[in-house]
Amino acid sequence: MSVDIAVVGGGPSGLFAALGLIRAFDGLKVKVYERAKNYRECGAGITLDVNGMKALRAVDEELFSRFQSTVVTSVNAMQNFDQH
Repeated sequence: MSVDIAVVGGGPSGLFAALGLIRAFDGLKVKVYERAKNYRECGAGITLDVNGMKALRAVDEELFSRFQSTVVTSVNAMQNFDQH
């Protein structure tokens, strides 16, 4: 398989970058490389700044809405997501 873009890291940012690239460029071949063999719950939250939220919304409005419905706004106005 030929690859046009390699994304290193299969965490939230890497996966979302890959999704954004695939949607932005028709026919682009993207491969995500991840060191971990399996995904598992690790008990960590996700913090997105204003630009991260704008990028999320630009790539996938539905995913942005689902994310937005679960956030807690902290004192410094950053968006914090926690599934626990």
